[in-house]
Amino acid sequence: VNELQLLLPDSLWDRAHGLVGRRVRVVGTLFQGISGHHHTPVLMTVQRIAARSNPRMKLPGGNK
Repeated sequence: VNELQLLLPDSLWDRAHGLVGRRVRVVGTLFQGISGHHHTPVLMTVQRIAARSNPRMKLPGGNK
């Protein structure tokens, strides 16, 4: 899986917003997208999200 849609609880929105564009580690539960509201074939209900300890690592497809 190269891309997935994250479903965040309200308690994680502020933290996740501050991590946009950075490499992150996410813990949660994966499930299959089945409706028009699902924008990727695989989604994750997020339990934890945090910045990676080495933010300079290359992203697949190049850093954006």
